[in-house]
Amino acid sequence: MKTQLDNEINMICNEDIKRLVRIVLDKAPEHFWTIPASSTGKYHPEYASGDGGLIRHTKAVVRVADHICSWTTRFSDECNEGRDIIIAACILHDCYKVLEGEKYTSFNHPIHATKAIIDERFQFDEDFEHIIAKIADAVSTHMGRFNMDHKGREKDLPLPHSPYGKIVSLSDYLASRKEIVPIF
Repeated sequence: MKTQLDNEINMICNEDIKRLVRIVLDKAPEHFWTIPASSTGKYHPEYASGDGGLIRHTKAVVRVADHICSWTTRFSDECNEGRDIIIAACILHDCYKVLEGEKYTSFNHPIHATKAIIDERFQFDEDFEHIIAKIADAVSTHMGRFNMDHKGREKDLPLPHSPYGKIVSLSDYLASRKEIVPIF
């Protein structure tokens, strides 16, 4: 597996969640590690452009989520299951952003990533399935209110309803704003 996200993965305390993240990333398309966050440059800041831009965007999403968690009483504890779920979902949210052989972002990329997460449930004990479901739900809803295609038609992307999904969606939104630029 690539090591560009090791620091972010190591923010997760739960070893099973860490293992799930590594398994899903190992199976993600190879170009996940090299493509820009936005194929057109329209929807992400300059730092997320060019080679490795999607990885830099992913790091920024995790950083924003970590700050939100530390500010939120429910998730402020560093070794908190909810925080681990949020960080895992942030790491995995765009791992299937562009499908093999495609040039542009797949509008349904949250669904493809969600399926990749759920498909790994058989590698874990049954009592871990509720955590996998929470991570998958947060990934599937990360687009938030941006659930419309370029023609303004609503698509079949769910809106976030859980606190995990809301924090992941907000973190992704803030990390993709051109006027908010983290220092790498």
